[in-house]
Amino acid sequence: MPVVVVIDINGVLGDVRKKKVPDRSVDAMLPSGQYFYLNPRARSFLERLEGYPLVLWTSRLKKNARPIEQLPQIRDTGFITMLHGEDCIRRGWHPIKQVWRLREKLPAEFRDSTILFVDDSPEYIETDQDSRVLCCESYSAQEGNDSNLEQIVSQINGRKDVVRL
Repeated sequence: MPVVVVIDINGVLGDVRKKKVPDRSVDAMLPSGQYFYLNPRARSFLERLEGYPLVLWTSRLKKNARPIEQLPQIRDTGFITMLHGEDCIRRGWHPIKQVWRLREKLPAEFRDSTILFVDDSPEYIETDQDSRVLCCESYSAQEGNDSNLEQIVSQINGRKDVVRL
């Protein structure tokens, strides 16, 4: 069974901030007035996942995510679809990512795939028997932390149930 890798944007591939981070250039300005900083390791992370169908997911509304989607480092990865805040349900302030909503949005050939989530807040993901979550450290542009994307790639490539297309 093929595997679809679903990657959360904020906290994994980048960091959304209300205020500018000193000594750091802004990668995208969002219509909400917030600033997006791309994780410096995001491009190599996505390149190392070449061959897997990728889905990018954010709890941001589509209009606020569009500038992030248009970054060449994101756009050129060949992701199969992008899911937004409109595709989540909310419990209080928290967007809940539900795998069944994701499956509805996937192209038909991927709907029965194993879903592998890469997220920094797995407590907000509702999975099913054919999905797994790999938790990574949150990327912070303010702290400039490295996050553990290299470990995540190794975990994906080392899984016996993961087969590239």
